Amino acid sequence: MRKIGRILILIPFIALLFLGLFLVLRTVPGAILYLLTPHPTETTFPPIMHALEEVNQMNLLWSTNEVNVYWNGHNKTIDAPAGEACYLGNSGHANIVGKLVCVSSLNGAALWINTIGEEINVTTEGVFVNFTKPTYVRKYDLQTGDVIWTTNLSVGGATYLYTLHDQVQVLILPEVFWVLDQDGNVIRKEAGRKIFASLYGVTFVELNGLKAFQTETNSMLWEYVDSRLGEMPAFTEKRIFLRDGGLEGDAKALDLKTGRLLWTTTNIISNVVYTPGKGQVYALRENGDLLEIDEDSGKENVIVKFALPFQLAQPQISAYELAYDKENQILIVCLGDSKQLFAFQEK
Repeated sequence: MRKIGRILILIPFIALLFLGLFLVLRTVPGAILYLLTPHPTETTFPPIMHALEEVNQMNLLWSTNEVNVYWNGHNKTIDAPAGEACYLGNSGHANIVGKLVCVSSLNGAALWINTIGEEINVTTEGVFVNFTKPTYVRKYDLQTGDVIWTTNLSVGGATYLYTLHDQVQVLILPEVFWVLDQDGNVIRKEAGRKIFASLYGVTFVELNGLKAFQTETNSMLWEYVDSRLGEMPAFTEKRIFLRDGGLEGDAKALDLKTGRLLWTTTNIISNVVYTPGKGQVYALRENGDLLEIDEDSGKENVIVKFALPFQLAQPQISAYELAYDKENQILIVCLGDSKQLFAFQEK
């Protein structure tokens, strides 16, 4: 009873305290409204749009806005075979990322939409996507988006996905390297090494950089040291093109047989893509320059210049990523901060 009495005595004092606080807030314009208004917990950024300041040796075919392309950080999430550009993400919804979308690389028209995965690789044979939790690879029909086959893999996280020489090669962490045929049948698997890819009788392993081993004998052929290497390299018959770093790093070219560094291009924020017809590499620099780089000499040529430099501090809902349609010589450019997609055709 004494406790209840003490509480009753305190009630008038508490009421006077709130009354005083109310009178003080009335003297500050908007103070009560500010206290009653919910506020966002995350920093919001003004919308960004990148205009074209300069275009050389290219024709702009089309562009579109509100395109979210999922940012992986290791593997590509947009790819373009003959006539189509497919990406993991969504379009038309600024805050939703969750689909596999294919559009025409010729005009940007939507072709089909299906469910999302982790990484993507597109060929003229179909669209290959890997998934985690559970871990499996799925092949979609390139024209319709229908599922052709699904192959379950070991438990873990899918890291790299390649389609090379009619094979589908996938690395799962903890390290299990899977090789499938085009029908989803397992050809072989190897555990214990972080393998990027296996081709030309050579197995390429990520180990404080890149190491090349002869596949049959497992003897080391060469080593290229780069502790920042993480994004999957692009392999040709003579070269290996790679980029180190996270959101920003250096694009590099290595000799496939010796591992010798041929050239380095700095301040790159995208992946690198190779044009076999022209012998050039495309890469996007953080200052807004889209570069064409000679595969042998590393000589740089600015083919497109975007008016504003890119804002890498933006939340990485979308990626800065490139894809190349070899049949139609079309370069697809995804800009992560403005959520724009551009298609340029080589002259």
